[in-house]
Amino acid sequence: MLCPKSTPKEQLNQCHPILVDVLRNLLSFLVKNKFYLDAVAIADRIVVVSQAFELESNLCKALATITVLQLTMGDVVKVRVL
Repeated sequence: MLCPKSTPKEQLNQCHPILVDVLRNLLSFLVKNKFYLDAVAIADRIVVVSQAFELESNLCKALATITVLQLTMGDVVKVRVL
């Protein structure tokens, strides 16, 4: 396992750096197959991991992806309640 979800935020930067690539590939797969709710959850995880690794570019892309996914699914306010 690369890095369990239960890993505390302060220890995420000790995980293997390939974690970001794996999460990004998973996100791409989920979006291509229209699993939007799961994709939002993975994008949220990418945000946390990107902060831990101090990857500002990935962080911004993940936040933009979340916004686009919310708009794709419909009402943004309704999506955030889920």
